[in-house]
This record gives sequence, C-alpha cells and structure tokens, in this order.
Amino acid sequence: MHPWLADQLIRHFGSSDIRKIAPDARWSDFLDEVCETYEDDEAQRQTIASQLSERNDLLANELKERLATERLLQKEKAEQDALINKLEEAHNQLLQSEKMASIGQLAAGVAHEINNPIGFVSSNLTSLRDYVDDLLRVVAGFEAAIEDPSKKAAVQKIIQEVDLDFLKEDVMSLMSECQDGIQRVRQIVQE
Repeated sequence: MHPWLADQLIRHFGSSDIRKIAPDARWSDFLDEVCETYEDDEAQRQTIASQLSERNDLLANELKERLATERLLQKEKAEQDALINKLEEAHNQLLQSEKMASIGQLAAGVAHEINNPIGFVSSNLTSLRDYVDDLLRVVAGFEAAIEDPSKKAAVQKIIQEVDLDFLKEDVMSLMSECQDGIQRVRQIVQE
C-alpha cells in the first residue's frame, strides 16, 4: 500500500488494514483498486521524478559548461583588449617616430638649403675682404701721392698690381651675389 494512502487511512479510520476498515468485499475491492492506482501513480511519479532529476542534472551541467565558456570568453576578450591597447600604443609610437623622422629630414633639407647660400656668401666675403685690403692699399697710395706728387708712379704700380678695373667690377658683382644669397636664405626661412 502506498505510504500516503496508509497515512490517510490511519488518520481517518485509525488503521491502515483494509479488512478492518471495510469488511464488506465491495469496499475492500474498491480500496484495493485505489491502492493499486496509488501504487501505479507512485511508479509513474518516481519515473517522472527520475527523468526530471536527469534533466535537471543535464541542465546543471550545461549551465556549468556555459558559465565556464563565458568566463573563458571574458578572459579572451580581456586579453584581446589588452592586445588592442598594446597595438594602438605601438601604432602611436610608430607614428610619432615617423613624424620625428620626417621633421629630422625636413630640418636636414632646410639646413642644406640654407647652408648652400650661406657658404656662397661666406666665400664671397673672403674674396671681398681681400678686395677691400687691395682698395685700401690704393687709397693709401693716393693719400701718399697727394702729399708727395713724386709717388704717382708708385700709385700706378699698386693700381696695376691689384687690377683696379677688375676690382671695381667684381666688388659690385660680389655684393650683388651676397645680396642674392641672403635673399635666398630669407626666402627659405619664410617658407
């Protein structure tokens, strides 16, 4: 007899013995059928409970697997985020390096462009200094000839030595070239 049914019979009739409760055969048969139905229902309930327990175990295992997979995916995502950050940092450093290299090349190009006219002006100034020294010698000779007309021949000799006609032309040419060189440097700096 089903334990639940036995408990109910005891509670209502004071006994679970069907023969004592229902001495009449019809009642006895009826109670036997109820007992069998309860036992059948109990077997089905146990089968269903067993199946439900198995399904619950499967769901619990599936949930554990999904949670483990989710943790793994979160870990991988964190690693990917860290890698992306490192890549962005490396990219930014590379861009900065390229910018600095470009600035260095630009500075070298500007220095080269400025160096050419500066070198030209410097070279011309050296020649100009020599010309000025020669012209000052001529001027000194003229001053000496003004005081003593007999030194006129010495002045003529100095004029021939320094090639005064060439000096007059070349001094003006050097001055013009120096001005061009300085103008080129100014143009480079302004650009």
